[in-house]
Amino acid sequence: MPRTTRRWKAPAFLLADPSRRSARVVTSVTALAEGYDIGSISGVAVLLREDLKLTSKQVGLLVGIMNFVCMCGAPLGGMLADAWGRKKALAATYVLLIAGALIMAAAQSFMHVWLGRVVMGVGVGAGLSVVTSYITEVSPKRYRGTLVGLQEFFFIIGIACGYVLNYALD
Repeated sequence: MPRTTRRWKAPAFLLADPSRRSARVVTSVTALAEGYDIGSISGVAVLLREDLKLTSKQVGLLVGIMNFVCMCGAPLGGMLADAWGRKKALAATYVLLIAGALIMAAAQSFMHVWLGRVVMGVGVGAGLSVVTSYITEVSPKRYRGTLVGLQEFFFIIGIACGYVLNYALD
């Protein structure tokens, strides 16, 4: 009996219309960047401690503040998405992420770095809720669970990349 070979066929959710596909790519990159923001602080904290002569308490505040403000940013993201719509709320989270990074890049003191972490943390928290709701709205019904899971996968990959790059740069 002759054996038939099956050619690999991409899943339908990857071949959906281009506007939805680009939305999934953008939100996946966002999840990756948000995860990286969380994971990269471990290596940066060592350098900041030396450069800004930070105390252990200040380093702890820099590392820990992200989780607290993410917790506050998540419901804020949901409220913004309901009030402004998903795309505008998503744009607002991008603005917060970029503003936080710029504040930290220009920081000359502990308070500036801390403020940058706070702004970025609100952006990450808001982004986690807005991206999830947005991706469920633009995804075909039968692939929603897969695509939201893919978002979380990219988020965790971002965290892992932050740690791996810290290790590589040490």
